[in-house]
Amino acid sequence: MVRNMKGEVMLSGAGNICHVASAIHAEAVAALRSVQHAAHLGMQHVILETDATVLANALNLADVDRSAIGSLVHQIRDYISSSLLVLSRAVLSQNF
Repeated sequence: MVRNMKGEVMLSGAGNICHVASAIHAEAVAALRSVQHAAHLGMQHVILETDATVLANALNLADVDRSAIGSLVHQIRDYISSSLLVLSRAVLSQNF
């Protein structure tokens, strides 16, 4: 879901991610696709919301991630820096 500065929904979507090893793997793939789409739309400031604590923590730390999703975390960080995006924070969202 893409929101503007006022929090209004500007775009939402769903997708199908095939051949993932786990739920956290699917979350990381979705996060990568999200930052790619944000860059494609010309956005420069991104707040990534996820309900995956492991992913949020991994993206917020500068440490090398040696977990199962470490390569995806690295790809997300690289994409953000190469696209001149600013990830202000990856936050944990609550699903009700």
